[in-house]
Amino acid sequence: MMNESRRQCIHCHQCQECCEFLKKYQLDIGDREALESLAYHCFLCGKCELVCPVHIDGRQEVLDIRKGKVREKKVSLRREGYQRILHEKSDYIYRNYRHQKGRWALFPGCNFPSFYPKTMKILSEKMEKMGVGTVHDCCGKPIAELGMEEAEQKLIKKMKTQMESSGITKMITVCPNCYYYLKEHLDTEVVSIYELLEEPQWRESIIAEQNKKVEKEARVYIPCPDWKGRHWYRMVQKYLPDRHQIIEDIQCCGLGGCAAVCEKDLAKNLAKKIKEYQEEPVYTYCASCAGNFSKVGQVQIKHVLVELLGTKERPKILTSFLHRKRTKYI
Repeated sequence: MMNESRRQCIHCHQCQECCEFLKKYQLDIGDREALESLAYHCFLCGKCELVCPVHIDGRQEVLDIRKGKVREKKVSLRREGYQRILHEKSDYIYRNYRHQKGRWALFPGCNFPSFYPKTMKILSEKMEKMGVGTVHDCCGKPIAELGMEEAEQKLIKKMKTQMESSGITKMITVCPNCYYYLKEHLDTEVVSIYELLEEPQWRESIIAEQNKKVEKEARVYIPCPDWKGRHWYRMVQKYLPDRHQIIEDIQCCGLGGCAAVCEKDLAKNLAKKIKEYQEEPVYTYCASCAGNFSKVGQVQIKHVLVELLGTKERPKILTSFLHRKRTKYI
């Protein structure tokens, strides 16, 4: 499959134009030999596939290289600087299913509770009144993106076993990364919190009355996993200002693909591009994006769900790790 994709590359350089990583190293996504040594420098945003005239899935190409390196023991991820990710995510150390009740479960992921603890508490309380408990777990995507197939399969198996023993038949996700990853890997039904809001009884129970529509004008940043299909964007569109523009010129918030370990400066520069949009609010529906943009100084970054719940909470960037740690004990 990879050889076929490599033969298809016509070296038109369109992928370079949309990708700061490829541009930095003067590569096309079809330059497999060069990518072998730079696989962990890629942000896995998938933008290259969107512009490729022959539809090469560059994200999958790089993922396959990473998997091969791990499988053939050609890389030591701990020595390469991924110790913290491996410690926390290999077998998620803050897993907590104590509050699960009924057959549906709210699955907020890692970063929404980290950056928005106040909003998370209110959302959990509202969901509990509707008979839905909150479970805290990592979807497994970070481990998968490091190319650790064996560890990924163990995590998926453990999650399936946990859901089966808890009687969970539907996962309600708050994070688009969790949504797309779990939808691909779980047999259980996986939906977005915004799909739930399509139903009047859920909308009236969760959304603060005065926040059914936000601001008059704004920019919108679509997170990487939603660029291709824009399924989440279509769901949140009704809650966005009527006059809004999608930000097209920022490739990634800088957190994608765990690439910031190898490309610290590039990751920081990607995130800093958001500061060009300081004159008006910027909305997103990914807590990771909101948190990282806030970290570089975008003071008007707003999470759609946070605004709908009416908390007006700003991302807790300095204490995010502490809030994530607390999810194990709440």
